[in-house]
Amino acid sequence: MGAPVLYQLFGDKKGLLSAVVDYGFDRYLASKRAAPASDDPVQDLRTDWDTCVAFAFAHPPVYRLMYSPGFDAVPSAAQEALRLLRARCWCAARPTAGGGSTPTWRRRRSCRPTSASR
Repeated sequence: MGAPVLYQLFGDKKGLLSAVVDYGFDRYLASKRAAPASDDPVQDLRTDWDTCVAFAFAHPPVYRLMYSPGFDAVPSAAQEALRLLRARCWCAARPTAGGGSTPTWRRRRSCRPTSASR
């Protein structure tokens, strides 16, 4: 593929790098979405962390690019990754139904990511 074709497809270098970032986040999120939720939100956070580290080791240049500053807009897939992380953290820190300060370790239906958060 020659340079003229790349410019037709992506516009410029930033467009090409942005497409690589989108592709990287899509692959990363596919692996996160495939992981089933358990009844232990803390374990789910650990699993998410392991998934992130495994992706970083498997794709170091893409991972570095995904988290490097310099893009005009945050990719929508990055926003989805942040929403998923916040939902996992919220579930892990959620107080019990009785109003106590002890976190509930049982996953409730409301803690599962909804289609709106995907």
